[in-house]
Amino acid sequence: MKYLALVLTVGFFFTRTQAEVYNYNYSKVKAAMQSVLQEKALDYNINENNVIVTKTKEIDLKTITNYIKEDMPNENPGWEKGRYSLTITLKRINKNKTEMKIEANLERYGVFSAMVLIPPAWTPAVSNGKPEAEIYEAVTQKLNSGMLPTKGASKE
Repeated sequence: MKYLALVLTVGFFFTRTQAEVYNYNYSKVKAAMQSVLQEKALDYNINENNVIVTKTKEIDLKTITNYIKEDMPNENPGWEKGRYSLTITLKRINKNKTEMKIEANLERYGVFSAMVLIPPAWTPAVSNGKPEAEIYEAVTQKLNSGMLPTKGASKE
């Protein structure tokens, strides 16, 4: 049991955060981000600090496995499913530059080995950078295409 507690603790300290700088003003980057989240069916809220936080979304085991840095290789894992949420911070650098940081919060459900007889639980997992990269790429494509939603489409 001590080993499992150590693994849970380590997961919290190694959450990966990336940043990207766009040569677009804040409102265009925010509109592109919101459009991407809507296309990916990720519900979100914008808090008082203008940080976008998505609601947790369950994903299948194959997807969560593709998104995490595996820290416990096992020939017979007991993981059943996964879930994730994103925390996105937008920061104005100047009139025509905006920085966006994305933090993926990943968890998987089950146990680290199917041979262990302990109850399954949600366990934090460390991102390998793929979920963040997918969002950055989608926002970049949206900005470069010039196909931004109309003003009324965004949450404020």
